[in-house]
Amino acid sequence: MPDVSDSVRYEQIEKTKAMPRDEECIVGEVMKEFSQLQTWRNTFAAQWEEAAELIYPTSRNTFWYGNYNWPGMKKTDRQIDATGMSALARFAAICDSMITPRNMIWQQITGEDDYVMKDRATRLWFEQVTNILFRHRYAPVSNFASQNQNVFTSLGAFGTGGMYVDEYYSPDGRTKGLHYLNIPLGELFIKQNFQGVVDGFIRWYRLTARQAMQKFGEDRLPPALKNALEQGSEWPYNFLHC
Repeated sequence: MPDVSDSVRYEQIEKTKAMPRDEECIVGEVMKEFSQLQTWRNTFAAQWEEAAELIYPTSRNTFWYGNYNWPGMKKTDRQIDATGMSALARFAAICDSMITPRNMIWQQITGEDDYVMKDRATRLWFEQVTNILFRHRYAPVSNFASQNQNVFTSLGAFGTGGMYVDEYYSPDGRTKGLHYLNIPLGELFIKQNFQGVVDGFIRWYRLTARQAMQKFGEDRLPPALKNALEQGSEWPYNFLHC
């Protein structure tokens, strides 16, 4: 199998040659920080891999940068029995039904100023915004319900889960709304402030040239991806989201 990391480094070098100085500095800082976060997270990755082998096999071999899983790879060969995996599924279902029940409004948007919230028109506006949010959140295109289950599953298995909220991509440009995506823990390299609160992250993920064009637009693609797009290549390339 070709070395994906080498191809990414080559593309980064080619892109940096034509990059303004300030952007080049930002890229260098992000790559340096990403390298450090990888080093500090490796111990956790080893523990997560052990847990995945027993209770969440679909996450196996995803916790180190550069890992690649061919579609359809068998991952249940380390499981002793299905007790842990069944318990994890029940945990996710219970969290979903009790914390985010689908038959009720479980989150309310409101103002911080109590004096402002005394105004009836203001309260009605916040109520309307809340209803709009839930209408988009549980729309068929949002994919929230299934992705929320995956977040709770990751939370039960590893203690951490991530959800990415984005604008729904409509091929015809007519459908508007939100789109939710559970981010596998192996893709997340999390930063914390001095109080232990998450205040940043770097996400590593892969996209094909066609997917990158859909997300960023053809004008923003580097030359290597433009060539792959013209050739109809479905090979995945590495991306960092900081």
